Amino acid sequence: MDQHVEITEDLAEKLTPSKEELGGDTMERIKILEAIAEVCMHQGQYHLATKKFTQAGNKMKVRVSEYFLILSIFIWQ
Repeated sequence: MDQHVEITEDLAEKLTPSKEELGGDTMERIKILEAIAEVCMHQGQYHLATKKFTQAGNKMKVRVSEYFLILSIFIWQ
């Protein structure tokens, strides 16, 4: 997060390794997915954060990002 690069949905997908790319290293894939999700949260991209936390299987952080997504919807209305 030292450099500000806005994470778009397209960029988030390009940064997401497939299960085959890492030779079956599930933990490494989860770390990458969660890192992408954390940057998305920091940037207010809650829908992308929710998607990446879901792909990582982190149910607790999915709920947190969903909460912020809902909250942001109400704030902007």
